[in-house]
Amino acid sequence: MIEILVTVLVLSIGLLGVAGLNLQAIKANTEAMKRSQVTWLVDSLAEQMHANSDGVYDYFSSSNPPMPLKGGTNRCDSPPTDHCSSDACRVFRDALWRVACDASLGAEASGVAALPGGELNIECSEDPCEEGDSFEIEAVWRYQGGDGSGDGPDDKSRFVQEVVP
Repeated sequence: MIEILVTVLVLSIGLLGVAGLNLQAIKANTEAMKRSQVTWLVDSLAEQMHANSDGVYDYFSSSNPPMPLKGGTNRCDSPPTDHCSSDACRVFRDALWRVACDASLGAEASGVAALPGGELNIECSEDPCEEGDSFEIEAVWRYQGGDGSGDGPDDKSRFVQEVVP
């Protein structure tokens, strides 16, 4: 009789361990999916920057170009402001807003804003930004790491890519 109780206890502890492992695998899979999505979105924006370098430099020629998701401020609910002086600039602005905010980029894709705590920051390497300068595209989002709340200082994931249009 005691042997059966010990067997049930050992089996129960083993099953609890398997359940905990399964939970960690689900968290890791979710984070990998988010990272893949962000990589695709940032690469898409980088390709737009390569294809339209005149528009990029025109967009960043002002001292404070409008950014849809900079510093955690979500401006996706309003149309982008028109500070552009050329059609090329407007094409880049629309591409930036689409990558940041749009949920219609593809079946599995949505804008960075769809991620929890999603931010998209683009900084020129020089101020003022001139042709030939590089840009750093940074996407940041919150994940359920650490204690699981997603609110801790270490509960942010980042993806950074440098681009020279």
